[in-house]
Amino acid sequence: MQPSAYIRANNVKKHSKAQDYTKTWSLALLVLFFNIIFQILLLYFNNWQPIALTSLLSFFILMLPYQQEKEKQFLNKEDHLIKDSLSANIKNVKYLPNKGISKETFKNSMLLNNVDFQYSGKRLIEIKPQGFSISNIKADHLSAKDFDTPIFEGAFLKMNFPFHCNGYIIIVPSLLIQESNIPEIFQKLYRRYVPKGAQRVYSGNKEFDDSFEIYTNCRADWEEGLKEQAYKQLLDLNHYFLDIIQKEKALGKPLLFTEHSLLQKSPLEISIIKNQLFIGIKNLKIFNTNNEQSEPDVSKTIIESIKTVQYLSFLQFH
Repeated sequence: MQPSAYIRANNVKKHSKAQDYTKTWSLALLVLFFNIIFQILLLYFNNWQPIALTSLLSFFILMLPYQQEKEKQFLNKEDHLIKDSLSANIKNVKYLPNKGISKETFKNSMLLNNVDFQYSGKRLIEIKPQGFSISNIKADHLSAKDFDTPIFEGAFLKMNFPFHCNGYIIIVPSLLIQESNIPEIFQKLYRRYVPKGAQRVYSGNKEFDDSFEIYTNCRADWEEGLKEQAYKQLLDLNHYFLDIIQKEKALGKPLLFTEHSLLQKSPLEISIIKNQLFIGIKNLKIFNTNNEQSEPDVSKTIIESIKTVQYLSFLQFH
C-alpha cells in the first residue's frame, strides 16, 4: 500500500504555493531591510524616538498571514492526504477530521462507569453499510485532583454484531496483580468499566480467560453470542495489537501507540450492547501525525493507520 496521494498533494501544494511564499518572503525581507536603514538614519541624525519602532509593524503585517497560510496549508494537505488514501483503499468510506464518535455513544458502550467526564474526539472514519465507525477520543476527569491520567485515551470503534443481547457483555483485560494489592485511589480507575450487579463468567478458552475477564447481566443467553469463533477473533485482534506494540518498542519510535509499558496483557476494552459491538483500544491513535514528523514518517503513519482500520473493519463474528 503506497499513499501516492501524499506525493501528489505535496507536489501540488509545493509548486502552487512556492512562488507566492518566495515573493512574500522577498517583500517582507526588503521591508525589514529598509526599516533597519531607516532606524539607523534616525539615530545618526539624533532624531530617533521609540515611536519609530512602529514602522517594523509593516514587516509583521506581511509575515503573519504568511505563517497562518503555511500552517493552514499543512493541515489541509494532511487531511486531504488521509481522505484520499482512505478512499483509495477502503470502499464507501467517509472521513471527518474534526469530528469524533459522540459522547453519548461512548456512554452507551458501558465501558465507563463514571457519572460525568470531559470528552473530545476527532478523525472520525465511517464505513457504510457496515455500520462501522472509529475515531480518536479522550475521556478525562472533570478535575485533575483525583487522577492526572485520562479515564480513557485512544481509538474507539463501534460496529454491528450478529447477536441481540438483552443486557450487556463487558470484556476487559485481566489484572496483572490482585485487586486487593491495588492502592485504593487507583481501584476506581481499574474497575471503572464494571457496572454494579455484573456477574463474572468464563469462556472456557484458557488463553482467553488468562487474558480477559467477562462480565454480564444476561447470563442466560450470553453464550449464544460468544462462541469459540468469537473468542478466536478477539484473541487474534489482541495479538495483532500486541505485535504492533512490541515492534514499536523495539524500534523506539511510536507510530500508532503513544504508550507501551502499561499495555502488557491487552490494550482492548470490549462491550456488546444489544446488537452493537464496541471496542476501545487504549493509547492507539489513528493518523497520529504532527508537525515535527518528516514526510516519510507521516507517510508511514498513514499507511499503518489505514492497515489497522482495514483490519478492524474486516472483523467477522458470524
